[in-house]
Amino acid sequence: AARILVAHWAMGRGGVLIANPCPPEAALEPEFIEAAITQALADAEAQRIVGKPLTPFLLAHLARATQGRSVATNRALALNNARVGAQLAKALALLG
Repeated sequence: AARILVAHWAMGRGGVLIANPCPPEAALEPEFIEAAITQALADAEAQRIVGKPLTPFLLAHLARATQGRSVATNRALALNNARVGAQLAKALALLG
């Protein structure tokens, strides 16, 4: 990934999106979380929650619906993103 970034930026290109999945051991079952998300979105629509308040509403709804499992999953994802980001930064530094 570091070599790709260096080549990309050498061509004068802009930003790059690095996709990093949730660690498998922290992931929620797809059907479980999709049902919770569908319900959260329906509740938000019913309550006419849009714009900036939508994200905290959805996160709180999912935390309740998953009994806190979504919070643990989001935390694991954030920590994994930090780990991958640090590894990428180290690799970029070594490429000089």
